[in-house]
Parts: sequence; structure tokens; C-alpha cells
Amino acid sequence: MPMHYRHPEDGEKPCRCPRCGWSGTLHQSDEFTPNEGGESFQVCPRCGPEVPVIPDQNTPRQQLRARYPAILERASLSYGPGWDGLMEALCERLEFHADHNAMPPVQVTQAKEKFGELVVLYLGGDRYAGGLIDMAEALSAHVCELCGNAGALQEGPPFRTRCPEHVDTRLSDYLKKP
Repeated sequence: MPMHYRHPEDGEKPCRCPRCGWSGTLHQSDEFTPNEGGESFQVCPRCGPEVPVIPDQNTPRQQLRARYPAILERASLSYGPGWDGLMEALCERLEFHADHNAMPPVQVTQAKEKFGELVVLYLGGDRYAGGLIDMAEALSAHVCELCGNAGALQEGPPFRTRCPEHVDTRLSDYLKKP
């Protein structure tokens, strides 16, 4: 899927060329408009119009989406980085179960923190898939949402799951740290 940008701040999004390995930002790539009058998109400045650039998969969340596109294609993911491992394990098990059984595909529509725990909303699957999702949600009450270490659900408000080191840390403050 070719990348393009419509907003000035999108120009700073990292991207790379799948052919030659060039990496940079969308702003540093070249714009290409097909002769048929189609929508323009960004291409590699070295390889030319035949090679659209792709998003750079540097963050754990981007890597997770790239590994499980069928499950997370339309998902809204809004939880702390400490639960990335839970989502990785969940997606791996969902994919394995779908590949080795006659289970309808599962699509996660949303994964978020609510009342200190992970909540996963999804479409499709079977009872086994529902059980995997229930297990991931239950485990989130024992994993620090910030760092992934062992944690405990703190009764609130605010409700949150934190390890002893991050017991008084807000997610927004944690994400601002260098």
C-alpha cells in the first residue's frame, strides 16, 4: 500500500524503501503521481517511481501490527507499553489457533486500558479465542502497564496496574521520559 501524506506533520513520519533499504522521512521521499491521474504517493528517491516507500516498523506497536496484520489491521490500540508483551502473546496464540483449527478469523477492533485492566474488543473467533482474550485481560491486572514487570491492580480512582517502582507514575508522565 503506497504511503502518502496530507498534513504537514505527517512529513516527519519515518519510512524506508523495501528494495534498496533507503530510510528517511516521508518529507525526504519523492512524490509520484501515476499517468492515469490516480492519487499521488511517496516513492524512494533512489529507486524512482516504481518503488513506493513503506512505514518504518521501529516501535513495538508498529512491529506488532506488521506481524499480525489480519488480527490488528483495524485495531485501535491505546494501552501502556508494559502490555505490549501480553498483546504479542495473545495475537500469536490467536493466529496459531486459527491456522491449526477451523476457527473463523479474529479481528481485534480495540485494545485499551479501562479501570486498570486491558480490555480487548473483537469480532469473529470461537469460544477458545474468547478464552484467550479473557486470559490476557485477566493477566493484565498482574502486569505493570508501564514497564511489563509484575504489578498489582490499584483500586482507584484512578484504577491502574503498577509495579512497586511505578506505583505513583501516570502513563502520560512515563511516556514523556527520554
